[in-house]
Amino acid sequence: MVRLAGGIFMGLGVALYFAMGLLLPGSPVRDYGSLVLLFLGVQVVLKDVADVWVGRVFKPYSLWWKVLLAPGTVVHEVSHLVGVVAMGCRVKEFVPFKPDPETGTLGYVAYVPPRGALALPRDLVIGLAPLFGCGLVTLGILLVLAPGSLQPGVVRAGSFGDLFSSIVGVAGDLLGALGGLPLKSWTTWVLFYLLLCFGFGAAPSTPDFKNPWKTAVKSPLSIGVLALLVFLFLFFGERFLFVYRWLLWVSLLSVLLLGASLVLLAAGSRVARLPLGLRAAVAAGILALLALGVLLGPA
Repeated sequence: MVRLAGGIFMGLGVALYFAMGLLLPGSPVRDYGSLVLLFLGVQVVLKDVADVWVGRVFKPYSLWWKVLLAPGTVVHEVSHLVGVVAMGCRVKEFVPFKPDPETGTLGYVAYVPPRGALALPRDLVIGLAPLFGCGLVTLGILLVLAPGSLQPGVVRAGSFGDLFSSIVGVAGDLLGALGGLPLKSWTTWVLFYLLLCFGFGAAPSTPDFKNPWKTAVKSPLSIGVLALLVFLFLFFGERFLFVYRWLLWVSLLSVLLLGASLVLLAAGSRVARLPLGLRAAVAAGILALLALGVLLGPA
């Protein structure tokens, strides 16, 4: 499958920025709306890179990676299921976790596609459901683990400088809140692990938009309906800026966690190619560093 969804969302974000500049000049919705789409595209691209990496470069050891991230996969698929039911579609089969080495899928929800003028909006809600499902679980973990990191107010979108300061602000709040946690508590490490899983699972990938693409081809009318709904949401968007800020905050957080996952995946793939003795030495070194962090870290 050609993985184009990320690029399409990023392109839509750029197009929306310029279109809103003509239709609603000076509106803050232009910046927030276009950046939500842009960072959604970045999430999809990063998730696709990780999927391809696991499926090709890391293939001999991919099952370990897939099992490691299973909690995020299960919630990802449950989110699709909730979206299917909420949109009134009939569920044919639900498999929350079953890695397929041939197709690369980790789980799936088979359903009867929606029809009618609202078919494309409904399909998009189903495709984007993990962003909200895993996003809510991630927010719940942060609320328990580090409530000080929940600061959507740091997100600004008026300029590139504002955007850069927003990224630094989100990362700084997260690292600052997590840095003072009691490393001697096993619950801290479990929640760290789950945070990574659900941050990874929150990002949709190109296969999640296979059905919306088919629906758009079959039902051109639903494209017009979707465009009208988007326009209305943007036109009245100043009343819902807090929604845009939360969506952008969750997107930034997911991008940061996806970046961390890719770093771990890159490191793991290199270690996996080492001789057995060196792999054992690396594993022992990592365990020693973790033990040192637990002993010397905050109680």
